[in-house]
Amino acid sequence: MKRLTVPMIREWRPRPCYDPTTVVSEDWSGIVLDVLALDIPIKDRFWVVLREELLSPKILCLFAVRCAREVQHLMKDERSLNVLDVAERFALGRATDYELREARAAARAVALAADWSAAALVAALTRADSVAAGSTRERQLEILRELINEFPDEVK
Repeated sequence: MKRLTVPMIREWRPRPCYDPTTVVSEDWSGIVLDVLALDIPIKDRFWVVLREELLSPKILCLFAVRCAREVQHLMKDERSLNVLDVAERFALGRATDYELREARAAARAVALAADWSAAALVAALTRADSVAAGSTRERQLEILRELINEFPDEVK
């Protein structure tokens, strides 16, 4: 696995107010799993590791799918669920580009047909808020660690 360094992280241009040396020493180096174990906000750990320089498109796609599956019970249209299945199969090499494009187009049609009235938005936000505990950053972190352990050769 690629060793990360403070200068490497700086090359990715973190927020101006963020200096990696407030967390680690200037000579620190570590792998993706070391970054995920740092005692910093999870969103900052994700900012460092969720990039193609470190993780394969396969892991990034599976991460997105598995996070979406945490809230799939809110998805009422089969086309929304189908795109998750096809994206997962695509990441695993079991679906074609064409199948993925078709599934995405169908899912977009669902989104475009959605009821975006004020009442519908309030109801959707209320539902999303009530399930937020089931899809926390901690769970996302757990999902990412599981994927890295499941597909270690996909970590650069």
